[in-house]
Amino acid sequence: MELKQYWNVIWKRRWLVLAIVGLTAILSAFMFLTTKPNYETQVRFITRQQPSPDNPTTSGVAGTSGNPDTPGEMVFTFDRYYNWFGSEFLVDDYTQIVESDAFAGSVWTTINDRVASGEIHDPIGMPLVAMIQKLRPGDIKAGLEADRKQRELRILITSPSKEL
Repeated sequence: MELKQYWNVIWKRRWLVLAIVGLTAILSAFMFLTTKPNYETQVRFITRQQPSPDNPTTSGVAGTSGNPDTPGEMVFTFDRYYNWFGSEFLVDDYTQIVESDAFAGSVWTTINDRVASGEIHDPIGMPLVAMIQKLRPGDIKAGLEADRKQRELRILITSPSKEL
């Protein structure tokens, strides 16, 4: 077909093309106007265990020289590898801890303690303390999401208002 023939087909069915464009515009505008904004922040942690220091005087790490005052050569150990490997398992546990009810309750208690001590106060024109006092541990748990990638723990915090 030639381009002119394509154009003729589109022109004959122009009402269908306009209806699709119009319906899409109306649906997009409706979704834009009715969707409440969400505010997100992300915190990333790298977890690791402190590796045990290399100690050439410890038996089993140093070669035997026969004399206790002079250590032998260093012998390779897998201590650093196992610490790195164990850190990945820690992140699995931390992910489950962040998504637990106990963690949400602890966060709730900490926030309320900070409000009570005056550390968190209302900036001019923002009812922050009133919003915090309405929070419950279930609300905090619903706003937290934890994810992991190797030794990195990522916590995503979602809130309906940027102040909160």
